[in-house]
Amino acid sequence: MHRALRGRAQRTRGFYTYKNGTAIAFVATPASEQNTVYALENVRTRADGEIPPEPGVCLPGLFVSTNQPDDVRSIGVTFRLKAHPDVLIFFRDLKVLKNQPRLTSRQMNEFVWTSDFGVGKAVKLHGVFPWRSVKLDGREGVGSFGTITRKDDSTDYGYLVTVQGNLDATTDTPDLLLYVERNAAAAQGKTPVTADEIEKIGEEVAASIKRR
Repeated sequence: MHRALRGRAQRTRGFYTYKNGTAIAFVATPASEQNTVYALENVRTRADGEIPPEPGVCLPGLFVSTNQPDDVRSIGVTFRLKAHPDVLIFFRDLKVLKNQPRLTSRQMNEFVWTSDFGVGKAVKLHGVFPWRSVKLDGREGVGSFGTITRKDDSTDYGYLVTVQGNLDATTDTPDLLLYVERNAAAAQGKTPVTADEIEKIGEEVAASIKRR
């Protein structure tokens, strides 16, 4: 038994509900009211490490069951480390569509740094040749590491991996993106991680990711 509130504003749809002791907030832009109601009716909580046997979408602590074809899919999840509150981890799974630009892994990497995230007023990538080969979900991608200059002139660090999807693959092979960032202002009194530490965390997270 649960209660839920649904809302909408222009092209944004969402709901707030409470299930099994967990508060769930869902917002999507754009989204139809039909899809929002479908998500509300099919969302449930998920234990740490649980891999549901039925088809659907896994989110942190949640699972949305669905057997509908995901003709359009863009799913991003964000994590923060308890031991290091200044570290933010973002992972995105983007279904490849026929009408979208087919950027290579490196082109996607450059695009994110220059225009997609807006992480600060300047980014300086490390190394004479900053683009390196990195595997994500067992697929070959491009990784880079940089120093971020914030708008207040403070500095932080970011680690980025991008993998180009394959529209012609026999199985679902989406664009993948992993971004690991230090935000020293969010350290909550703890010592912020160093540049070497944030790069190591990024490499370890990239090596651990496997789509199922």
